[in-house]
Amino acid sequence: MKTETKKRMPRKTRSRRVTPSATTRTMLNNGAMPRRHVRSYQIVMRPEPEGGYTVLVPSLPGCITYAPTTEKARAMAEDAIRAYIASLHKHDDPIPPSDTGSMISTK
Repeated sequence: MKTETKKRMPRKTRSRRVTPSATTRTMLNNGAMPRRHVRSYQIVMRPEPEGGYTVLVPSLPGCITYAPTTEKARAMAEDAIRAYIASLHKHDDPIPPSDTGSMISTK
């Protein structure tokens, strides 16, 4: 006996407009988060003996993360920087300026 499998048609994807959450809108309206202010910080990826990378952000003391690959390390660093700056905003602390110089790291 042969069983037939029905072919599923792929769902149509619709572009969806992403809107900020109510909390984000409140923070933007109250001035807790600046609109479209782009900051750039240098990161240092330090390979670990057991594998993976520890990522440091020299301009943001205590901003450290870890990931198993360089791609994930970069993404984790972006997330850590966003969280660090959000915490500074929440506590009304000054935001360090963007890094402008170049950094060379050697092993």
